[in-house]
Amino acid sequence: MQVKTLSRATIFVLFVVTAPTAGAQTIVFKDGFDLEQPLEPCTTFAELTNAMWTGGAVFEEGSCWQINEPLSVDNGLITVERGVTFQVAQDIAIEIDFGGSLKMTGTEVNPVRFGTVDNATRFQGIRFDQSSSPDNDWQHVVIDHGGSRGWSGAVYNTAALYLTVDSSLTMRDVAITGSGGYG
Repeated sequence: MQVKTLSRATIFVLFVVTAPTAGAQTIVFKDGFDLEQPLEPCTTFAELTNAMWTGGAVFEEGSCWQINEPLSVDNGLITVERGVTFQVAQDIAIEIDFGGSLKMTGTEVNPVRFGTVDNATRFQGIRFDQSSSPDNDWQHVVIDHGGSRGWSGAVYNTAALYLTVDSSLTMRDVAITGSGGYG
């Protein structure tokens, strides 16, 4: 299995983007000893395609991604590190199918974020379809403005996060906000 590593540094190389100017920094004590500082907010987004997602990938800390097409993984592990931001276009779905898994490890200071370009639109959401991998593990994740439409014809399944039968997901410190449906 080939794993692709995608990072903010990749954005700089591919798009020759300059780093944003440093703003005020807040320092938070982590585990009593290590200091964790907030990462710079996203000002430029690289486009994430299904081809980059398929077969597994690592999204390195602080990278910023625009999703304009449906994403689906049925083979491999998607790993998302702290502070990664995904900006998802209207009605776009992200699906983790049998054989695929999604591990997202944000922190209190630098969570993993899914949202939209503006608060007037919603993306369809994230769906686990028969994905029961123990790697489906989320910590400090924010899903904002998902749930634009249902995952089938039933009214009750309009949700920002949807798990089908035989799917499993461990979540700690996950916030689902602004959902168009049930969460």
